[in-house]
Amino acid sequence: MGERAILIEFEPEISENTLGKVLFYKKKIEDHYFEVKVEVINTYNSLLVYYLYTIEYVYDEVLVLKGLFQGTKITKKPLYNFIIFRCVMMPNSVWI
Repeated sequence: MGERAILIEFEPEISENTLGKVLFYKKKIEDHYFEVKVEVINTYNSLLVYYLYTIEYVYDEVLVLKGLFQGTKITKKPLYNFIIFRCVMMPNSVWI
């Protein structure tokens, strides 16, 4: 993946509530990046935002994604973890 992806993890549980949040935020991210080529891949409790270009200022990009998440409250206490893949072996985590 190199410097092209940000992984967002939600609660580590399999539930309709978690899946609903994942799909809700996937749609928000896709809507935000409609002019820019990004691929958003979901699992039952995570989203991988894969950019087709190298992320020059990765923490600025994380702030953009945090802004999308903070702009809406679909649960009482949202829990998600942003993981920045700068190297496949050594990811950096940014908790919000």
